[in-house]
Amino acid sequence: METIRKCPFSGKVFKPRRSNQRFASGKNRIAYHNRKYREKRMPLERMNQKLFFNYSKLEIILGDNEEAYVSVRDLKNSGFDFTVFTQFIDNDDEIYFGLYDMVYKKVDDNKLYIKKNGAN
Repeated sequence: METIRKCPFSGKVFKPRRSNQRFASGKNRIAYHNRKYREKRMPLERMNQKLFFNYSKLEIILGDNEEAYVSVRDLKNSGFDFTVFTQFIDNDDEIYFGLYDMVYKKVDDNKLYIKKNGAN
């Protein structure tokens, strides 16, 4: 009796040449695994895009300086997303938000302090 299988990628019915063959062709196997990997990676890519966008805004503000102050309003107007950061640091009474090798903290309602290299 001949075994007939259905390819999980194309849905095509085929006769396997090996007992462990799952896909109708090598191209289908590669395409199937690439699609699964891409679907798994997409949420991370979206988050990394937001993180990189925020990072680039802070980089522009700092320029060659190690630290700077910026108004919250200016940062919001530039598209900075305050809900996205890589780390949260609670040093006694001071709360810092980290973005890779930078940290920032709220000085008052209108101003943020930004420092390069994550040093507090």
